[in-house]
Amino acid sequence: MADAAAIMEAAGSRFSDLELIGRGSFGNVYKGFDKELNKEVAIKVIDLEES
Repeated sequence: MADAAAIMEAAGSRFSDLELIGRGSFGNVYKGFDKELNKEVAIKVIDLEES
């Protein structure tokens, strides 16, 4: 779950409870809670070098 740690580091404390929910050919999708929007969100992490 290195991607989740990288998301948390890049976004500061905005997101919490990140959970990997899917993998695809372009990247991974995480479910998390956005503290600024006060709602659950999906975050897609795309590997730009691979795409």
